[in-house]
Amino acid sequence: MLMGGERVARSAANNMNALAKNVLLWIVIVLVMTAVFSRYMQPARPSALSANLKLNRADHAPQTCLTTSGGEVICPPPNGSIAADAAGRAVCGRGECSKDTDGRWLCSTESGGYVGRNGAGKVVCTGGCEPASGSLCEAGR
Repeated sequence: MLMGGERVARSAANNMNALAKNVLLWIVIVLVMTAVFSRYMQPARPSALSANLKLNRADHAPQTCLTTSGGEVICPPPNGSIAADAAGRAVCGRGECSKDTDGRWLCSTESGGYVGRNGAGKVVCTGGCEPASGSLCEAGR
């Protein structure tokens, strides 16, 4: 025969076991439902705008100063960009610059202007495009 204290202790232990079983059961149910829904739910389609955007900016020139092998610091104009041409010379633009399909740097004619590519892959610029030029670069002071 169980005494009163032992009966209460076993009852509490049984309640804890039942609670732990219920928690584990709900965790399993949630995991199974997540697996099922993620497998059969279609991913959201990109919006028309995001489907047309191609944010490939790897071929853009930086907007910081460069240091030559001789230790000379060369900077772009304010809000401009700097790059190295095919010969390794620093060239700058008034705005953002990007390489065209021939490997030349084209830059926005506007200070702080932007560049991108149209559907044909051609570089386009705010305010129009111009070739990057060494004469637009400035010596760091």
